[in-house]
Amino acid sequence: MKNILLVVAVLGLLCGCSKEVTPEDKARTLIKSYIDSNLGDPKSYEAIVFTNLDSTFHSPARDEAYKQFEKLYDSLSLVRDMMSEIGQYGRSSEISDQILTLFDEYEAKVDTLSEEHLGYGMGHKFRFANKFGGKEVAILYFEFDKDVSMVNAIDTLTREEAAEARQELQKFKDENPVLTEKEQRMVRSMENMFKLLDY
Repeated sequence: MKNILLVVAVLGLLCGCSKEVTPEDKARTLIKSYIDSNLGDPKSYEAIVFTNLDSTFHSPARDEAYKQFEKLYDSLSLVRDMMSEIGQYGRSSEISDQILTLFDEYEAKVDTLSEEHLGYGMGHKFRFANKFGGKEVAILYFEFDKDVSMVNAIDTLTREEAAEARQELQKFKDENPVLTEKEQRMVRSMENMFKLLDY
């Protein structure tokens, strides 16, 4: 009987001490699994830093159709401006103005659409040996599903791209001292990624 009580007590302590797996833990495990499966020499892997786990959102403005719309809008604006400069601001310019007005209305509607929560993202900077044995540093950004149970996408980030993006972000912040909630979320997410460069 004493042995049974001892076993029950030990099991109770073990169960009580087990740590809950957080979404960040899941993300790091998925990242490590990806690296183990895809790195030429997984034993050479050295973690440098992980960013915080951050929510990812899909915005209608990121759709390919929206990007095409923006290109068309820019082209029509250019045509209208060119026609105005050469004095041909007649019937075709009026049509162009009407189309641009419709596009302005469409763009305003797109801006009011809510973003869809896609899941989470985490950046990771690490060191590894290349096929010649030399050490290299990589920066990857992983996007996960809502349950942080699978990797949906992986992006690489070069120092040059990150430096350019950092400058663009600073310019955006300088030009927009008051940010909407969406813009604040975007700024936090990008600043989170830039932490990778500082290590």
